Amino acid sequence: METTLEAIGINIEQLKSKPIHSRIETEGILDITNKTLKKYERNGILNKVSYKNKNYYTSESIQNCIAKQLNIPLVSQNEQWNSIW
Repeated sequence: METTLEAIGINIEQLKSKPIHSRIETEGILDITNKTLKKYERNGILNKVSYKNKNYYTSESIQNCIAKQLNIPLVSQNEQWNSIW
């Protein structure tokens, strides 16, 4: 599954590197533009947390975004990602 995710542009190493990512890092992980990131936020696909006028995204919220985009059923977080990674 990792090769599939890498083939569609997901940076798995950066996603696994830390639990919280900035806006720019999230754009790099998902290989998307800022406009697409804002669209995901508006549509409820990606959840953000704001702190001091900056947006941050958790690895879990990015993984949920990927799962929604790939239409993977959202079972328990551990079961889902252990089978993928």
